[in-house]
Amino acid sequence: MDSNFLTKTLEISNPIHRSKISLKAMDAVLFGPPNQFSNRSKEIFLTVALILAISGMLYAIRLHQRSQNDIQKMMLDMKDLTKAEESLKVLQGGRVIQLSI
Repeated sequence: MDSNFLTKTLEISNPIHRSKISLKAMDAVLFGPPNQFSNRSKEIFLTVALILAISGMLYAIRLHQRSQNDIQKMMLDMKDLTKAEESLKVLQGGRVIQLSI
């Protein structure tokens, strides 16, 4: 491809862009147009991979939120259990009874 044509007619002044256009033109002349099927299969594969990645991320976020809620519930239960234990000690008159399991 003539660099004067690219420079003057198409007004492409960057030499890197001119060389890329020339290489693409030579590739098209030597090997024909690019295979559209391979591009579509790549797009389909990437779309499926993206959907799976987003689904996995949402699932992980949901599991994390559930575990945080379970931890908060457990902490509240522990506080209630501690209060119940203290009130039991008060009812027993300060005596401590150890149970063996």
